[in-house]
Amino acid sequence: MPDHHDQRFTTANFFDNFTRNVKATELWRIYDKTDANSLRLFLSNIKEGTVLDFGCGDGRNIPLIVNHSHQFCVGMDISRVSIQQAKAKIGGINADLVVCDGTNLPFKNNAFETAVIVDVLHHNMNITYVMSEVWRVLALQGQIFVKDLTYTPLMPLGKKILHFAPKRILSLFSGITYNLDNHGRDPHGIDLLSNHLVDTIQNFGFHIMTISKSSFFVTVIDPFLQIDFLRFLTRSRGLAIAVFKLDEWLGNKLLSRYPRIVRISAMLKSKPSLLVYQ
Repeated sequence: MPDHHDQRFTTANFFDNFTRNVKATELWRIYDKTDANSLRLFLSNIKEGTVLDFGCGDGRNIPLIVNHSHQFCVGMDISRVSIQQAKAKIGGINADLVVCDGTNLPFKNNAFETAVIVDVLHHNMNITYVMSEVWRVLALQGQIFVKDLTYTPLMPLGKKILHFAPKRILSLFSGITYNLDNHGRDPHGIDLLSNHLVDTIQNFGFHIMTISKSSFFVTVIDPFLQIDFLRFLTRSRGLAIAVFKLDEWLGNKLLSRYPRIVRISAMLKSKPSLLVYQ
């Protein structure tokens, strides 16, 4: 397990703590399944070649990538804790793991034919630096699958409201704090606009093939469903389907300008030079 992590990146410790403390909710597991289905569809159409799982986390997508693309996969992440979890999860799967930061990948130019980037870009202050490295290591005609969380106007409003809520009330909403690390910091604080995400991908010569969106609806109700006496609602398949359908409709129609979740597949159509974008 190579370690190319730059010790100057203090965010590595940040994500180590985040990985130890994060607790997925039942409702988010529904959306994880949706993401997995979108990723399977993407993988069924990729060409042969090595796949980069950029920001692989605990490695949950690596078995899916290898089993559905039948290609060798390299998973990288800035968190050593995440990579250790991924190592335990992948077992004998045809994959390798590397500890490194996403703005300085230890791979040669054009080393990969496919890149999977799930829930990574919203952690970065400047996604251009990350995308420049993805662009560098991806071969021409290579494909990417990007799924990420994007900014909605109601997020800062909700945080301001909760700031004035009594601590006794806040203690009920474990969903408000489950994303915090040991120091109470939230790694999901980057305001990544969906249009900025799409524009950045296109500016690097990628042609958008598919794009789907979900609204902020799940963000609004998820904290409530983490209250113990309401968790039974997430066990209803009918309710889960209804929430998903409503959320997809809101994200693609009524609230398409500010979706909460964006899933994109794209192909690298042009690569005139290997200059790193600044």
